[in-house]
Amino acid sequence: MSAGSAGPWVGLRPFGRDDENTFFGRDAEIGAVAGLWRRRRLTLLVGDAGVGKTSLLHAGLVPSLLADGSNVLPVGDPGYRHTLPAPLVPTRSPALFALLASWQPHVPAAGIVGLTAGEFISRKARHDASGRPVPTLVAIDGVDHILRGDAAERPVNRRLLIELSDVLRDRPEVHLLLSVRPGSVAGTARIVDVLHSGEVGRFDLGPLGRSGAIDALRKPAVAIHRGFDAGEPARLVDALRVAAPGGAAGAVDESSVEPVLLQVLCVALWEQLSERAQAGSTITADAVPDVERVLAEHCMRTLDRLTSDHNLPTCEIGTWLRRTFAATPGAVVAAGADGRPAEIDETVLRAVEDRHLIRASVSGGEEFHRLLHPCLAAALRRLGEVRVDGPVAGPPDLLDAAGTALKDGNLDLAERQARAAISRAGQVHDARSQARGHEILGEIAYARAKHDQAVTAYREAISLHEALGGGPGAGFGDLWAAIARLRLLDGAPGDAVGEIRVAGVQGADRDIVKLILAQAKWHVGRTWQGVEELNQVLARHRGHDEALRIRGEIYADAGDAAAALGDLEPAARTAGPSAMAARVLALAMGRGDEVPQEELDELLAEDPDNGLVLLSIARLMHRRGDRDRTAQLVSRALRATNPRLSSFHREKAEELV
Repeated sequence: MSAGSAGPWVGLRPFGRDDENTFFGRDAEIGAVAGLWRRRRLTLLVGDAGVGKTSLLHAGLVPSLLADGSNVLPVGDPGYRHTLPAPLVPTRSPALFALLASWQPHVPAAGIVGLTAGEFISRKARHDASGRPVPTLVAIDGVDHILRGDAAERPVNRRLLIELSDVLRDRPEVHLLLSVRPGSVAGTARIVDVLHSGEVGRFDLGPLGRSGAIDALRKPAVAIHRGFDAGEPARLVDALRVAAPGGAAGAVDESSVEPVLLQVLCVALWEQLSERAQAGSTITADAVPDVERVLAEHCMRTLDRLTSDHNLPTCEIGTWLRRTFAATPGAVVAAGADGRPAEIDETVLRAVEDRHLIRASVSGGEEFHRLLHPCLAAALRRLGEVRVDGPVAGPPDLLDAAGTALKDGNLDLAERQARAAISRAGQVHDARSQARGHEILGEIAYARAKHDQAVTAYREAISLHEALGGGPGAGFGDLWAAIARLRLLDGAPGDAVGEIRVAGVQGADRDIVKLILAQAKWHVGRTWQGVEELNQVLARHRGHDEALRIRGEIYADAGDAAAALGDLEPAARTAGPSAMAARVLALAMGRGDEVPQEELDELLAEDPDNGLVLLSIARLMHRRGDRDRTAQLVSRALRATNPRLSSFHREKAEELV
């Protein structure tokens, strides 16, 4: 069963912007959310995984609002997979960079390195005939991985939330909508707190109602001139509405239909029609599959994929689900008392939820689980009756899975999937997919701070691209630039200069070449030549955030506190660790301002192996006359590896002691 065989329905993927003509069953929700979004500065669209938030945004809300002339941005996604190698992404917040890239999918990712959310949104502002700004409607989907649990307080995510809250504070025409799961609502507090209570709205999106589900099943078929026998759509939909007997705790309203399960049924229906090559325009009762069996086969395929993805013993997840939920379909089980084997850890549990088998909820600070819908209980009981082919994924599927795992921070799973993609691509002589697999291995090695491994992976990708006939400007100059940045991180700026010059010849973005060249010159002691490279970038892009950050760090390192603060202060709330450490040093040099020790401790905790952060704070301790602390920090700076100090900065560190 695959999304590609769904016929007139979308299948097992969310509706996209191009699917608006086949999106049915949500008219009331579109009207209600659109009204709330227009009235409130912040709207929370809250719903469980698989309930259809993404589909509602892309195929329902945005097309509807665009049709009536509203100023609506494309739906943003901080998990968007851009093509820029990870070493080139600004370290202050990779999620923020991904969000900016998702708003501009047709703009090369390298071209937005110096952009901020506020600057981008200001470019999209519109005014009415009298010159007053009209509301700018901004929606962001897929934010759960930066909001759930303690994720919102991780510095890289906190900087994204701060930047969004600053946009809301400074631009009253902006109306922000965040699409979140219930367990992530608490993570929005940083944004909610900048608004008055009357400016915040919430819409809880539930499953499809019966009539909406019938429309979602019937109308796409009508669009290709296929109809159903009388009563068949209702019969199929009703088979997905079985609730727990007796209104058991946690049972859904039996008028509801889970959109993802409806699409599972649609895919099976189309496959059955295709196999029978049914003639005529009417879908008859004998062509309609056994709904319970379809769901059982779907569960089996999903469990096989989960087992394969996470290297679990066969049937481990299915056995746990049957034992915990099959006997009592509406059972709600506390996470700490659900009898999970040790192999089903939090990562696996999130994957089971993301694959739409269970639903998580939070009550009284405790997490609970139940089946996505009670109708899955019967499907789980029938697992022993069905046989499905094992998951056979091609290189694109494996690369997609590797990208998802990388986004979720599951590096081991991402590596397994990438290596499987490379192997499968080799079997079918797909060099392009092999190259992409090695690029992902480079991203994984970079995330692990294994810079030599990342360089090796990127070089292998470049070799494959070259074998495909790529020459200068063929699109892999950014990989050479990533290697140059990795050389900088390894404390080898001389090597970085050579690599970045190759990157320029191979078509890397001009500004990225200048940024890396500036850092390389700074790290070999040619400080003012580095500043001049950055001045050239800023002459073309006056507010280029990354160029200002790097120049501010150089000024602080050179002892020019006023110039450093001029570059670093405007973005102080969202700067990364090395820029913040440089700012702290400049404040002490220029104004004599002392930063609270807690702020210094947080910088060191976020990036404990960053040689430049350690050196800046060591210089601050030296100014304070704290010889012991200075010596400790210098020792750590000299041993640091991410980045490693260049010879120029090692000499500066050694001078302190």
